[in-house]
Amino acid sequence: MKPVIIIIIVVGISVVSVFTISEIIWYFANQEFEKARDELKENLEPTQVNESEYKILFVGDNESEYKILFVGDTSFGESFLEYETEKGKKNILEEKGYDYPLQNLKSILLESDFVIANLETTITNLKESPLDGGSKKDWLLWTDIEKAPYYLKKYNINSVSLANNHAMDYGKEGLKQTLQILDQNNIEWFGAGLNKTSAARPFIKQIEFGTQNSTIFVFGAFEYVKKYDEKYSFYAKEGVAGVNVLNSKNIIEQIKLIKDNTGNSDVFVIIFPHFNYKESYEWKTKEQTKIFYELIDGGADLVIGHGSHALQEIERYNDRWIIYGLGNFMFNMLGYYHEIDKEPFSLVAQLVFHENESVEKTLRLYPIFTDNRITNYQPRFLTETEFEKAYQLILETSPNKEILENYISKGKTEIGYFIELPIS
Repeated sequence: MKPVIIIIIVVGISVVSVFTISEIIWYFANQEFEKARDELKENLEPTQVNESEYKILFVGDNESEYKILFVGDTSFGESFLEYETEKGKKNILEEKGYDYPLQNLKSILLESDFVIANLETTITNLKESPLDGGSKKDWLLWTDIEKAPYYLKKYNINSVSLANNHAMDYGKEGLKQTLQILDQNNIEWFGAGLNKTSAARPFIKQIEFGTQNSTIFVFGAFEYVKKYDEKYSFYAKEGVAGVNVLNSKNIIEQIKLIKDNTGNSDVFVIIFPHFNYKESYEWKTKEQTKIFYELIDGGADLVIGHGSHALQEIERYNDRWIIYGLGNFMFNMLGYYHEIDKEPFSLVAQLVFHENESVEKTLRLYPIFTDNRITNYQPRFLTETEFEKAYQLILETSPNKEILENYISKGKTEIGYFIELPIS
């Protein structure tokens, strides 16, 4: 018999919302849309590798495993490309189509059972924004209302976080249209909403593998930035549309109630925050570290951050993993790696659930190369030489290198090289 899960969510400090049966059904409805992946999946030919230091794995359907892929900043980038076109450069989407930027990454997208992305754009055809104008917000992002959701779904991106610094670029109406289009295309969304309660709800998915089952809760939230509150009206409030603010106290209250009310069920809570956009391409900040520590201390099982456009540190804290920043995934902006002499590496994180006597989990981190000036807008997996460079970079920048070295291992699939971390 499957466990019955009663979900109670706290929003703010004192307002409690109890989910109805219809809401729980709505959360779990995403299971109906997984068959799309099978229609698109291609046979991947194994590559010949001889590196004795790597764990060699061959991907494929395995009923005793379930793989959830988390990817960072994602946008087809029409607004960026339109700007480049005005300067006389080619529009890569018009020239090569919407499949093009995902071709080198489609293997892991289609091999995963479920994909969650940070969708860093609105999906709108609105021509005017309340934030337009020289004295207001730079870089108002939009993406095509028909092509973008079609190609996201085509490549198995089933759920998106909207808790970032672009989800409200076209105001309430732009967010409302984004949510409607995602719903129409059966793409789940979280991290934003038409009011505070909606924005604060986590994404919830019950998964089954072999004879086991587990439930994940994923919280999307965007760090508090004063001008995004007072000048841009970005954050959701009572009766006001916006994104979910990253408030550790509120999220910890939600985590506590979730874990207190799910009995002995296997529940796994993931925080998927957008942070550090102000220090793009830089390493983690003190404030970021403080908040992520608070979330782990408050009951989160894993933190996977995004927002910095490049990979950030990896740390084991209080027997849990913090991935401070994934960096970019498909983000069709030229970028500035070259200007600050930054290694153009990002990560995708595959959380793997294994069947055993109890549920076992591992985290596989695949580094990817995300400098569009070099890849011509086709991010890719790393070569062996690049992977070794990224691996050493991750070790050297970790706040606790010695601890990380005790847990980390290297591997390779036909998809690419990866780093593996065990999850207790």
